Amino acid sequence: MTNRPAGGSPHGTPPTTSTSAPPSLDRTAAPRLRGDILALHTAARAFEAGWGLTPMSPLDRTARRRPVTGEAEKAASRGLAETAREVLQRTVRTEAALAQSDTDFLDRLRDAGLRVRERLGDDGALVGYSVALPGDRADGGSRPVWFAGSPLV
Repeated sequence: MTNRPAGGSPHGTPPTTSTSAPPSLDRTAAPRLRGDILALHTAARAFEAGWGLTPMSPLDRTARRRPVTGEAEKAASRGLAETAREVLQRTVRTEAALAQSDTDFLDRLRDAGLRVRERLGDDGALVGYSVALPGDRADGGSRPVWFAGSPLV
């Protein structure tokens, strides 16, 4: 038997006065189990709102992405402590915090030793960028491994 607070759950959630599900949740739809993380987050937010709970995580896609298995194996085989993605994430976030403008940001990335590829719109304005570590190559060393800037920041 577990020790529970009087009237609440062992996780510290407040007691509820009703045991039925909130009326806004549809239990008739069959769940999709594949590729539906965003829908699961949305459903979790609906449960939290329906039961008056504090939302636990936002659905804003700002979390750091983990390196994929191939990246981790590549770093391990080269004796590196971090993957290229992790090095780029740290460098891009640091330089973004210090930069005063777009031009300053891109210059800071280049000064930090990264390869930078700018993407310009039809009007010549900067609409995106990619970065690569010097020496990090794919296809047997024939081309650099580029990472889009937005997921790194």
